[in-house]
Amino acid sequence: MRKIMKSTFIFSIAFILNLACGYAQNQQKADSLRQIYLTKKLPEASKLALLTSLSFNETRDNNLGLRYAEELILLATKLDSTKRLIDGFTLKGHKLRLFGKLEEALEFYIKGAELAKVEKNLRSEGDAYGYIAATYSVAGNDVNADKYYKQSINTLRPLGRTQYLAGTLSNAGEHALKTGELKIALQYISEAKDIFYELGHESGIAYSLGNMGVLYAKTGKVEAAQKNLNEAISIFEKNEDFYPICDYLLAMADVYDEKGLMQSAIEHASRSLALAQKNKLIEQIANASEKLADLYKK
Repeated sequence: MRKIMKSTFIFSIAFILNLACGYAQNQQKADSLRQIYLTKKLPEASKLALLTSLSFNETRDNNLGLRYAEELILLATKLDSTKRLIDGFTLKGHKLRLFGKLEEALEFYIKGAELAKVEKNLRSEGDAYGYIAATYSVAGNDVNADKYYKQSINTLRPLGRTQYLAGTLSNAGEHALKTGELKIALQYISEAKDIFYELGHESGIAYSLGNMGVLYAKTGKVEAAQKNLNEAISIFEKNEDFYPICDYLLAMADVYDEKGLMQSAIEHASRSLALAQKNKLIEQIANASEKLADLYKK
């Protein structure tokens, strides 16, 4: 596999991990389920679902979330559970990506995509293409990112207006924002937002608000940008989902930077850096540090 290099762009909206299992991440749920996990009294078959939920919902300790995913892969292999093995590959990819290990994450996403294709599981296959696309986007490989986003959307559309399609559309919109294709970004983000509101998907709504806020900021609508980004951050704080908060705090820093309010911009970028360091989010640490350096230089 060709070596993946991390790109140097400052702002990257959070990769939508919370659509992997079809519901929003919830750290409180992970804490509650951990008590069941520690009793070690569950049958192995029941433990598959438990490990999936534990890895998915664990947002405070990514090392712990990674260990759950690895245990899930081992147990799913032992019990010959293809569905849970796909989940394990996906979740391990997610956790590796949070540590900035993009090449390793990509390998597990590809494993999941290949297995899902063999099993004719369109939802998991389409999801996997979306995760591959998002990883290439972060790595700065825009050609492959565009390719896999289109492949994901085309695979998921026959399944209807689901949260999975909305998740890929949202991420594709984020990628279009990054590459400056604002008309395409508006198209993807608007469709994703409509689906999330139809479904009442709170976390998806938060990402849509955040994405739309960034789009507003890029088109000079600063007040609308601030309103949308603050609403998004409020939802993520409630769910203790810190990865997107770090990115959206940087988006707020960008907005204040554009307005010439340097102290406010520095405060938001500093908050993003502190939160990223506390939660060991490598990509966000790099992005916040780069933004702060740019602000101090100005």
